[in-house]
Amino acid sequence: MSPVRIGVIGAGNMGADHVNTLHRWVSGAEVVSVADVDGERAASIAAVAGARATADAHALIADPDVDAVVIASHDTIHADLAVAAVRAGKPVMCEKPLAPTTQDCVRVVREERRAGTGLISLGFMRRFDPAYVDLKAAVAEGTYGAPLLLRCVSRGVASAPGCTDEFSVTGSAIHEFDTVPWLLGSPSPR
Repeated sequence: MSPVRIGVIGAGNMGADHVNTLHRWVSGAEVVSVADVDGERAASIAAVAGARATADAHALIADPDVDAVVIASHDTIHADLAVAAVRAGKPVMCEKPLAPTTQDCVRVVREERRAGTGLISLGFMRRFDPAYVDLKAAVAEGTYGAPLLLRCVSRGVASAPGCTDEFSVTGSAIHEFDTVPWLLGSPSPR
């Protein structure tokens, strides 16, 4: 079976982590291209996987050698890149948020529905973390009794450059909005 050829857009912390993880730990995946507005940074991260580098994210999406796309760029351009990838028929794993506004999220979802397939996944990974899986099993089995209170705490060494107050919700607390209903067996809002 041929590997899935992946293009990663964004060579900051998250993009670099995706390139490294895909290259070193995901069998059946091959990072073939990395895009970043900073071409030198793209080249540096691409070198880790022996991939090509570009400063043009749309060229990466249009590249016939790219089968799937990871979007780890600045939040403000997630929607446009996701729409471009869907229009190109390429599956997307997009870091959260999908878009910075509800209007842009609706635009992306409509475009994905127009395509007729579920091409977009968001970067909610905690449901797959072994510790969270164990915690969910313990809650479901009543190992420690019924949950009465949930306290969620996130910690970081420092904020990333250019972070806003909103980022504490869209980049961090959003994980709890996804995970807590799952842990407690509550239906997720749709």
